[in-house]
Amino acid sequence: MNRRRTAIGLAIIGCVAAALLTGIDMSPAAQVRLRTGALWLASNQTGELTLVSGGAATVAAKVQVAPAGTSIESGQLSDTGYALNRNDGSITRIDPATRRPLRSTISAPGATHLLAGDRTVYAVNPDRGTVTGFDPARLTPTTSGMPSAVGESLLDGRGHVWTLDRSNGSLIWFDTGTRHSRRSAGTPGRSALAMVDGKPVIADAGRQVIESVNPDSGDVESGMHWAATDSGEIAVTGSAGRVSISAGDRFTSCDLGAQRCADPIGLGGRLGPAVVVGTRAIVPDHQSGQVTIIDLSGMRVVGTKRLFDRPVRFELREHDGFVFYNDPDSAQAGVLDVNGSVTPITKYDSPTKGPDATVIAGEVAKSGQEPGTGTRPGPGPVAGPQTGLPGPGRPGDPAGLSIAVSPQAFGLVGDQLRFSLRGADVPADTAQWTFGDAGRATGAQVTHSWNNPGTFQVRAALGSLVAQTSVVIDRPGAKPEIATLDFSPARPVIGQRVRFTAGLRGGVAEHGIWTISGHGDPITMTTKDIGTLEYAFPASGQYTVTVTTTSAGQSASRSVDLPVRAGRVTAWTGLDTVPEQGLPPEVAGGVVAISSGSAHDLALKADGSVYAWGENGHGETSVPDAARRDVVAIAAGDLHNLALSSNGVVTAWGQGPEGQVPAQAQTQVKAIAAGSGFSVVLKADGTTMSWGRNNRVNSPNANGPETDFDHVIAIAAGVDFYLALKSDGTLVGKGRAPVENQPDSGIVSLSSGGFSTMGTGRDGSVHAWGRYSIPEGQNVRSAVATANNGKAYVAILADGSWACWGPQRCVAPAVRHPLAVSGRYTHLLVID
Repeated sequence: MNRRRTAIGLAIIGCVAAALLTGIDMSPAAQVRLRTGALWLASNQTGELTLVSGGAATVAAKVQVAPAGTSIESGQLSDTGYALNRNDGSITRIDPATRRPLRSTISAPGATHLLAGDRTVYAVNPDRGTVTGFDPARLTPTTSGMPSAVGESLLDGRGHVWTLDRSNGSLIWFDTGTRHSRRSAGTPGRSALAMVDGKPVIADAGRQVIESVNPDSGDVESGMHWAATDSGEIAVTGSAGRVSISAGDRFTSCDLGAQRCADPIGLGGRLGPAVVVGTRAIVPDHQSGQVTIIDLSGMRVVGTKRLFDRPVRFELREHDGFVFYNDPDSAQAGVLDVNGSVTPITKYDSPTKGPDATVIAGEVAKSGQEPGTGTRPGPGPVAGPQTGLPGPGRPGDPAGLSIAVSPQAFGLVGDQLRFSLRGADVPADTAQWTFGDAGRATGAQVTHSWNNPGTFQVRAALGSLVAQTSVVIDRPGAKPEIATLDFSPARPVIGQRVRFTAGLRGGVAEHGIWTISGHGDPITMTTKDIGTLEYAFPASGQYTVTVTTTSAGQSASRSVDLPVRAGRVTAWTGLDTVPEQGLPPEVAGGVVAISSGSAHDLALKADGSVYAWGENGHGETSVPDAARRDVVAIAAGDLHNLALSSNGVVTAWGQGPEGQVPAQAQTQVKAIAAGSGFSVVLKADGTTMSWGRNNRVNSPNANGPETDFDHVIAIAAGVDFYLALKSDGTLVGKGRAPVENQPDSGIVSLSSGGFSTMGTGRDGSVHAWGRYSIPEGQNVRSAVATANNGKAYVAILADGSWACWGPQRCVAPAVRHPLAVSGRYTHLLVID
């Protein structure tokens, strides 16, 4: 077959994951360590460390490290967990393979802070100003009570301890056990230390400067002005090339390279140190129990999320690109992403366990905490609808298991709420329920009420499957409140139904009124389901949606702004910016996804219909009736196509057997891909199946799943290969699958076309295999979508710009903030 005809351009087929890791490592390695995305969190009431999986958003293990009621600080080095017992100063190490604890024989009395470095684990007493070092494997002491400084300590990129003395402003650091100091490095009580790219930086509100410190001499390397306005203490976070500063109730971020600080944003409350992931900062407010998500590129608030219903000094930590929150003094924890998606986690049901108990994954249910699955957090801004994503159910949930709450997921103390288990393929009358208190129930439908106010995690276990949701219970007479107002999809187009969800609390609302303004006269609607609204916008532009609820004469309102895009398809060659002419008018708006074959293209419209154009020698553009409604994903092969409906049913058309669907591939499918002479589906149980004329790729048993392809979360196809992305971030493939030297950071989304493959890492970095690798010096950081047509390779970056490379001079189109991209040999397509 002519290679020009078989070069496939595939629209993005990926899986969203709550994760941002740094670095591109294309070099081969003898041993590849896969980052697990799991973090050990402290549970003081039970005296345990709880291992929480960031990808699955579940409890993976629990290990007893101290008596119940002990104050614990957790730390982590790679996959090894450490716990500092603040009562007696001992350290416990948890083996990453066996999950068995090892306790130090020597303690560091008074230590309250733990620093885990590659060569040494340190216990810090910030009040007495001493540091004690331990061997990270054996926990034998390496240094004993070194005098440091009264203040919080940090590790630099070489594992050296740095402390800024809050009593006198001296900078103290240790180099291979030798103590160094520089007097008056910061204003006492008005300065804070951070690490930026592994090097120390001092933010001094008293002198209104930010100074970068030479890690060898401790001297100032460079400085910049910072117009500090708050007179209280500050909290500083370092990230790539910048520091983010929480000062009282105000937040700002300073770019060290540009020598510029943004104007501060007033957030209110009592702010703690931010967590920075890519271009997003997540700022905790310990007074309100919420976080604010800020886009650092434009210094604008993009969302707020209430994590706790009370003031609490909760932990906010990033590990392997996932962001975790935790209240060490309660069972509440969870995983969140930079788009604001939150998955709450209950670390334990009740603090009744005794000392020296170990619970590991697979045995968790024996102690009352069932393993489960949650919504998988995503990697930041996503470039629109992606054609390989599952339609129904939640990503990562093999059965689409979910909990329905009636009349709503909030109420007052004493109210009866009804819970129903949905999506189960087996009888649900044996489902076991817990409600975040002492209550339990069995059955497919159950009711429950609470005696106290709070946020409660409701979980239903059906065999190995677990579904969970959260409910908010308030005191009778509480004022109505709208804590959050979210919408999905995040970047809608004309005609696409947008679902708005209001996080209601307080008194039971009598009615809800929604107002949509932005074009023409405002539209007002009253919904039966007070907390939700579905609406399709008829025109592109900026809109404001406001919801108002009333209870007992008291009202509450909340608004959200959102842009609605045209959903217009534009084509260009990749070698110049001149748009290709002659695209059908049907793709001039309202398109949510695109996919390209050898000489034809597909578009998925906002109304769920598929439109095809191009050559039709084998029926490629003759769309069947089954693909003209309720479609959620599309995939164009060489001379055939696939469409996935919201009910998991696959439709195929075009040339050969690949244009037909075997019985076992017709239903319970959550992703599709197509190549040259073959088709692939990802089933709801995490297995894959391929069929067609391409003997390099198709399944040995066309009526059954592939062997050794399990726990798959995404698929992508090229000319004569297909790839499967597994839940641990590794790639496996069939045919000529170019996936050697996989990065140890793991992959979260795929794009394959022709004879090349691109995978997006957890921080949006792009890794390429096959005919053309990424040129040295090419900026592809924070990529959210990729495509190629054999001549031009493009990546959409998170800030809306493009990266473009290839064997010839590659040119990106004049389209900002595109929604999706695809390509075939003659051209590339983009949705804007």
